[in-house]
Amino acid sequence: MELLLKEKDGIHKVQIKGFIEIGDVDSFEIYLRALKSRGIRKIVIEMAEVETIVSGAIGALMGMVDEMEAVNGYLLLLNPNTKVLSVFQRMGLDKVFKICYSEDQVKEAMRD
Repeated sequence: MELLLKEKDGIHKVQIKGFIEIGDVDSFEIYLRALKSRGIRKIVIEMAEVETIVSGAIGALMGMVDEMEAVNGYLLLLNPNTKVLSVFQRMGLDKVFKICYSEDQVKEAMRD
């Protein structure tokens, strides 16, 4: 798993590349919480290049959605590929996460 952070207009995008495996879950969760502890309240997880995602990483994302909402923040998913999106849909998680497919959708979602 490779993580790349970019910031534009106050929105922090975490681009994930590769496989999110069981051994990555703890460091992934620590990474996300570190962003929140730095006062970042608008996080977008770019998932276009995620090959696979384990349930523990999905759990970490779910926990962060709750934590961000508790501080009037956002955690959105952007451009999940069809394989990852299929996993989310089968588990009903497309109802839990706000999933966007463009930068404009991200901006609109963060205005709500």
